Amino acid sequence: MRSAQQRGAVDQIGGGRSSAYNSDMADTHLLALAVGFAVCAGNAYAADPNSIFGRWIEKLPNRTGIVTEFKPQSIESYSVDRAGHRVKEVGNFSVSYLNLSLSTIGVVFPGGGRSILILVKSRDTIVLDFPGMGAHTLKRLSSR
Repeated sequence: MRSAQQRGAVDQIGGGRSSAYNSDMADTHLLALAVGFAVCAGNAYAADPNSIFGRWIEKLPNRTGIVTEFKPQSIESYSVDRAGHRVKEVGNFSVSYLNLSLSTIGVVFPGGGRSILILVKSRDTIVLDFPGMGAHTLKRLSSR
């Protein structure tokens, strides 16, 4: 049985449904997403939230990119030009992490309504899934 805090996090990842939403349905929904990711993952690595801390980049077709830095209590994103220089701030967001399965991490934003699922493919590759908005593959950036 989940604690009240876990049920709240599950409800947030499940789409920010109202408190009347049945948390068992949210658990089932999350389990289905996590199992789907696990099946597609192949050789996915263990999804310890500590393993994703650091800077990651999604390279875009025009050779620019979006850098996302995962920290223990926040996520910062910004765009970079072709030379890798910071161009535009996307945002800095407070978050908490929820270990959903061996290969999937949930990212919960305070206040509900938004969430991200992270599939850990390898030490250097993750897939961010924004429910209803699509998935994005990111590669780890080396330390500065």
